[in-house]
Amino acid sequence: MRITGTAPGVRFEPEDDQIITYLLDKVTGKDLSQNPVIDCDLYGEDEAWKELFVETGESELYFFTRLRKVKTKKGEMGGGGGRAERTIGPKATWRSSKDDPIFLPGGSVQIGLKRAFTYRPNQSSAAARKKETGDGFSMTEYRLDGVFNSVATDLVMCSVRRKEGRASSSEIEINDAAVTMAWCLRPCRSIMAQPMMGGRVFSC
Repeated sequence: MRITGTAPGVRFEPEDDQIITYLLDKVTGKDLSQNPVIDCDLYGEDEAWKELFVETGESELYFFTRLRKVKTKKGEMGGGGGRAERTIGPKATWRSSKDDPIFLPGGSVQIGLKRAFTYRPNQSSAAARKKETGDGFSMTEYRLDGVFNSVATDLVMCSVRRKEGRASSSEIEINDAAVTMAWCLRPCRSIMAQPMMGGRVFSC
């Protein structure tokens, strides 16, 4: 993704272990005023994160978001553990694959987990499902684990990608734009700046 405020062609593409470092800093309350990660609810019904792709023209964006935990038999939500609810209201869900471990360079110390997701609308009609998959979104969710499991919370970092050339009409629908953006401006706080704390920053 392009970093706001830098020269054209400068992009933010962190490695998996560097993403875990960003997440650890966020969880432990360190200053993250100098990075391009956006605070936004990726599991809310409004799907305001889609509007950010329209606004920025980017094909990939990075987000901090919180998991919605499924209650246990005791009615507890848990911290970093437990099952997470990844439906997006009645509209859609993030269909997942299995977890993959993330290690520090060298491969001996595990620091996190990542899981790939595909955006799938909840449609009973096969024709409607085929049409809606034109949204073409995929996501990789990163969580603290391994040596950082003791500080893991429901906060995760996600990379969301939009397939080029397959934007659906729902992405450019403007009827509810005022309501959507009013919602988005509150929970989605873009904290973009020039310097980077980690990750590859390079010119194309």
